[in-house]
Amino acid sequence: STAQQKIVDGQKSALVRVLAPVCAERFKKQANLTVQTAALKKVDSWKRDQYLVDNKWVIPSGVSPEVDVAVGNACANMLEDLTK
Repeated sequence: STAQQKIVDGQKSALVRVLAPVCAERFKKQANLTVQTAALKKVDSWKRDQYLVDNKWVIPSGVSPEVDVAVGNACANMLEDLTK
């Protein structure tokens, strides 16, 4: 059971490591980057992960909403340079 939980946790971490950069690249490559960046800046920093999920920047992991929010959080951290 402990080993199984470690495997599950490792899989979730791997998904975050793979999907967060995809989210950040998708966000940065959009045609209306200035408008979207301004909208992201208006969102409280602690809500940006959910904002990215809700606005479909995060590709759904298919695992759980918790993983998707973790991807959103990592993506928001990667976009921090845009939101300063």
